Amino acid sequence: MVSFFRGIAIFTIVIYHLIQTINTDPIIQKVAAFGGAGVHIFILCSGFGLYLSYLQKPINYITFLKKRLSRIYYPYIIIVILMAIHSSIQYNKFPLNEVLSHIFLYKMFSTQLDTSICYPFWFISTIIQFYIAWPLIVKIIQHKRGYIAALVISILYMTIVAVLKYSEFRVWNSFFLQYLWEFCLGMWIAEQLYTHNIKNNTLQVKYKYLIITMIIGIGLTGISGWKGGILKIYNDIFSLLGYSSCLCIIYRIGINTINRFFIWTSTFSYEIYLLHILIFSLMMTTSKYSYFVIVLCIPITYFISWGYSQLLKIIYNTQIIK
Repeated sequence: MVSFFRGIAIFTIVIYHLIQTINTDPIIQKVAAFGGAGVHIFILCSGFGLYLSYLQKPINYITFLKKRLSRIYYPYIIIVILMAIHSSIQYNKFPLNEVLSHIFLYKMFSTQLDTSICYPFWFISTIIQFYIAWPLIVKIIQHKRGYIAALVISILYMTIVAVLKYSEFRVWNSFFLQYLWEFCLGMWIAEQLYTHNIKNNTLQVKYKYLIITMIIGIGLTGISGWKGGILKIYNDIFSLLGYSSCLCIIYRIGINTINRFFIWTSTFSYEIYLLHILIFSLMMTTSKYSYFVIVLCIPITYFISWGYSQLLKIIYNTQIIK
């Protein structure tokens, strides 16, 4: 089920970003924006996967960092360099400072650089922050009321950022404390599965509760996004509740072809995330703009991303990157 969640999350993110690149009705743009909620699922699944692995086989912090960064950092930097080359061809200037900010990770502290090269790469900064804070996060959730503490920390952080009027700055609204509650929710699910020896595809919630949660979550997401104000501060909470409930319903319907497709997609979801904007940009700038090109964007993104994932597997297996 977690693999299904990760697969459908990246699919909706890709669709959302594709719609953003074309001129469509503003209402369609707003509806498509809900697909961006897939990033919350990514964070939840990251917390789930990391903590389940930790419970099954604890490793020291240095080993943890080396393992995670080799899987996340190096593939990411390769794509950053490719995107910088593409940008330099377009604008006749190589974005050296921007590239260095990604390589040395100082972009996460700069409002000018955090979304440089590729806007969605703000997410990489957030994930790396979670890795850096990993020992502290584990200590927090192992406390008696640790999960409640994580939620309170996130709500306080959201509120402080809003009061300071920094909500529109990515370096602030994507700092890991903003999403700590989602990450720790994934850890809580992992703990329940591990402690009670439950298979993740056997978790059952009644349809009526899923439907009610989905309607409330999506409704509040729409209202907070449309009206703004105080509700927008906590939009991530509404968004995750509505989006995840919707995914649970789709999974529970049990259309095998759909479920298998998204589970397969999850096997190279990170590569899709890294590559899809570059592929969209290349296709839109090198081909005559048409709906045919737009339709081709998704299968070509899948094909190239799958190929990149296979190349990375070969590199890992030969221990070129350790």
